[in-house]
Amino acid sequence: MATSKPRIVISCSQARHDLIHRLSHLQGQTMSKTVSQLIDQVEPMLMDICAALEAAQQAKGKPAAKLIMALSQMQAVVQDASARAVDQVDMFNGKIARQIAKAKAKAPTLRKTAQETRRRAAR
Repeated sequence: MATSKPRIVISCSQARHDLIHRLSHLQGQTMSKTVSQLIDQVEPMLMDICAALEAAQQAKGKPAAKLIMALSQMQAVVQDASARAVDQVDMFNGKIARQIAKAKAKAPTLRKTAQETRRRAAR
C-alpha cells in the first residue's frame, strides 16, 4: 500500500520479529501497521522523554540540581507510563480469560443440546 508518510527501517532480533509477525497475524493486519500502532501507544511517553532530555541539555553548565530534577521527572513519567501499559495488558488478558471460561462453560451445554437434537431427528 503506497503512502506519503515518512518511513523508517528498523532491525531487530529474530525473536522480536517473530513476535511482531505473530501479533500482526492474530490482529489481521500488516507488521508495519502493528509496529505503527505500538509506537502510537507510547508516543506521549516519548514526547515527555524528549522534553526531559532537552531540559537536561539546556541545564548544561547550570547547577546540577536542575539536571537531576529533569532526569527525576523523566524517570517518573516513564515509570507511570510503564505501569499504565502493564495495567492495560493485564486488563486485556483478564477479559480474554473470562471469555475463554464462558466459552468452555457453554461447550458441554451446546454438545448436549446438539446430541438431543440429533436423537429427536432420528426418532
